[in-house]
Amino acid sequence: HAVGLVQHQHLDPRQVQGTLADVVKQAARRGNQDIDPTAQLLDLRLDAGGRPWFCGGRPEERLRGFVREGGQWHFVELGEYERWSLSSSAADPRDGLWYVFLHRHTGESRLVHARRDGLRPHPVGPQITPFSRLAFVAETPERGWLYGQNLGLFACDLAGTGWRPVPDLPGNSVRACVLGSNEVWFALGGFTGGRAGLARVTGDRCDRFELDVGAWGVRADDGSIYFAGERCLYAIPDRGPRVPMRMDLPSAGLVRGVVKDPRGDLYVGVGDRVMRHRPRSTAPQA
Repeated sequence: HAVGLVQHQHLDPRQVQGTLADVVKQAARRGNQDIDPTAQLLDLRLDAGGRPWFCGGRPEERLRGFVREGGQWHFVELGEYERWSLSSSAADPRDGLWYVFLHRHTGESRLVHARRDGLRPHPVGPQITPFSRLAFVAETPERGWLYGQNLGLFACDLAGTGWRPVPDLPGNSVRACVLGSNEVWFALGGFTGGRAGLARVTGDRCDRFELDVGAWGVRADDGSIYFAGERCLYAIPDRGPRVPMRMDLPSAGLVRGVVKDPRGDLYVGVGDRVMRHRPRSTAPQA
């Protein structure tokens, strides 16, 4: 599930570059690959088995993929997609990652399931506008969701029966997705038509809530879900009715992260401040 982080200090980009260079050098030695150790990291994610995957490359150069297994980094053959751009990635509930690749010249998008034994492309419907920046999430091994700005929301049967648009959403710009235990939540924007809000999908049912939400959401370890709003958070509790509840914040600012500790205290990063909310208090305190 997604994890919110509160940033306490700035990270020196040279530290990130140095760490990545060390990782790529290891992979190059063990896999006997000619890889530039200063490659730009584009994506780093854990799969369902806890293995780290990353995909990187310098702008306008080939993408390279690696997965760490058995204490070593292994090269992942990307084939023709080495010449494409990477739009997004998501973990598969069983094995490997899903990548959304974007062709640098034609704007075509493709969804690809990457596993240690190879790549398995999945077609993306012709209704997708060229050069769209898409995001994908695999809810189950059988069903996934494709969404993006000005695109709407599409459900996909990963067994191969194609894509189905989700009708009657409040807004046509899907900005964030959070997986629940038996449901999926989407944050919708209304800047280019429609209204902002949340959509909750459970099975074949879609419930809609008109709320002023932003482009950020997270699920805590206890199953509760939080979405950023305008000077507030919208909380979906882990117990009781799964409907959004507004939590007002004492100050305005961009919500940058939310974490909940084992006692149930909620820490909210807003702008350059961190506020703490205790379950019995009425609002987060600075």
